Amino acid sequence: MSKTIGLGSAIIALVAFASGHGTLAADLPAPMPVKAPVPAPVRVFSWTGWYGGLSGGYGWGHSDPGAVITPASFPLPPGFALEPPVPPPGSIADPDVKGWLFGAQLGYNFQLDRAVFGVEADISWANIGGSRNGAPFSFLINNPDAGRIDAAGRVATKLDWFGTVRCRFGYAFDRFMPYVTGGLAYGDIKTTVSATASQFDTGVTPATLVATNNFAASTSSVHVGYALGAGVDWAVTERWVLRAEYMYLNFGRGSAFGIAPITASDSGMNVNLVRGALNYRF
Repeated sequence: MSKTIGLGSAIIALVAFASGHGTLAADLPAPMPVKAPVPAPVRVFSWTGWYGGLSGGYGWGHSDPGAVITPASFPLPPGFALEPPVPPPGSIADPDVKGWLFGAQLGYNFQLDRAVFGVEADISWANIGGSRNGAPFSFLINNPDAGRIDAAGRVATKLDWFGTVRCRFGYAFDRFMPYVTGGLAYGDIKTTVSATASQFDTGVTPATLVATNNFAASTSSVHVGYALGAGVDWAVTERWVLRAEYMYLNFGRGSAFGIAPITASDSGMNVNLVRGALNYRF
């Protein structure tokens, strides 16, 4: 009987102890919530701003001086006359052109969402040129001594320098920006025509060279045209931008010029350019 009373007392004491500790635990303040760390903001690259740099590349294309050599207009030695038949006028094929270029550019971009609008001006020294030789021909002269003139013509064109002022439109993929561009082009084109005439005395055998005469004329002027192109800019760092670009330049013809017996036009030219550039963003 005493054991039963003792066991009951122990159970009652244990329940009271547990209830008291439960009350104490409930009275403790709740733990403060732990905030998750705020991630650092991701910086978005912006193309807006001024830039400038250097460029270089290679150009090739075609010029169109339209040179014509006229045998009947060759200056003859005193007292000599043409002996029929006289060869008809002949054209000299327009030269193809090619060469290197080196220049500088300055521009400004404005980015609106992914679209990038810009304007750029550049100027380049160029050594883009070429020449063509006309087919040789001969005609007879008399004084009344018999003679012969062997002749040939030549035409050469060269783009010495050029510049452009263009608008650009690009679409930004973060640090990559493909773009198209177009605008005004201007450049200095030099055109040279020349002819060589060798006079032979055909009254003796073999024919003897009497004299060689050279005739030449040139003109140089600034031609205005247009430029179209496309390329891609790559921002290697916040400040430095690499570029690869293709551009087409078209310059129209100028006025006619020449010296007897050869004439031409102040040549126009169309040029394809591939160039690379390194720009610094201010």
